Amino acid sequence: IYDHELAVKLWMYLVDDGAKEYVKQYGSQQDDVKDMFPKEVRLQVAQDLADRELENIKQGEYDAPKGTVS
Repeated sequence: IYDHELAVKLWMYLVDDGAKEYVKQYGSQQDDVKDMFPKEVRLQVAQDLADRELENIKQGEYDAPKGTVS
């Protein structure tokens, strides 16, 4: 069962990993993920991703095709 609030938490893992990788590749030794990407920003990105995927679900993006599956 899909839970939209839990989906935001799951997306947050991806957003956090992406922010860490960005700082690792493009930041300096002194840069910190929390300074470059504050939690509010990362949470908003996760919310936007979850909202976009919810719309995809509502539009039937992930429905199984009708007919036989082999």
